[in-house]
Amino acid sequence: MAKKSQKTPARTFIFRKHANIGAADASEDKKFLSESFVDNGELEILGTCDHPQCIVLGRTGSGKTALLERLSTIEEKVIKLAPEGLALTYISNSDVLGFFIAAGVNMDLFYRLLWRHVFAVEIIREHYHIVNEKSRDSFLAQIKDRILGNKSRQDAIQYLLKWGESFWKESEYRVKEITTKIEDELGVAIEGQIKSAIGGLKLTAEAAKKLTEEEKGEIVHKGQVIIDKVQMKTLSEIISLLESDLLDDKQKKYYITIDRLDENWVNDDLRHQLIKAHGNPPVK
Repeated sequence: MAKKSQKTPARTFIFRKHANIGAADASEDKKFLSESFVDNGELEILGTCDHPQCIVLGRTGSGKTALLERLSTIEEKVIKLAPEGLALTYISNSDVLGFFIAAGVNMDLFYRLLWRHVFAVEIIREHYHIVNEKSRDSFLAQIKDRILGNKSRQDAIQYLLKWGESFWKESEYRVKEITTKIEDELGVAIEGQIKSAIGGLKLTAEAAKKLTEEEKGEIVHKGQVIIDKVQMKTLSEIISLLESDLLDDKQKKYYITIDRLDENWVNDDLRHQLIKAHGNPPVK
């Protein structure tokens, strides 16, 4: 007669009254995340710098933060930016930008400028350890000594010298700095026209509603000229400059991560435009 198979007794777990297992948020779960993380192939996509997919999509709790946190633990050079630390609410609350957006000016090029400006500066800060005025001055001196004579890079070099004074400050300061410059240029471009069109009122989204279609058309034309002149070509040259001259160790890869883009850090319209302006396809 065959013997009955013996079942392995179930393992018993005993939990203490105040025991905590894991955390509700992956960013807070430092203890179990590395042990419990299962890669389904998306981590490899994020870790490949020349792969076009770089936006992680998913419902709440699907593992977006866990994926970014895992990337930061296995890669050496990961720069973490928080949406609320980019002064994007400053853009959202800008009366001047609100006026031109309400009038019909397409701001996509300006948003792309902001991303590239922030990303380029963050990589330069990290690579050259720019943390104060002294280290900033050292970097600018290196720029002048190494590549100032390179005629093909003159626009990029001048851009770095122009904005380099604030490289040691936080991203929030630089976003406000470049946004203020665009606000000033837009305001000057239509200063005389505004006084006659809206009776000397401030530039606001509400004031734009008072414009006739003809007035809107003229303002959109002038405003679009300013936006279209933003230094995208120069910023593209800076990216090339980083690759060919400034980042001299090709084995060092830099990653910039921005988590919680799906949260209410700015109004929905602007949030969607900013994400769209990044321009790369998502990792789903």
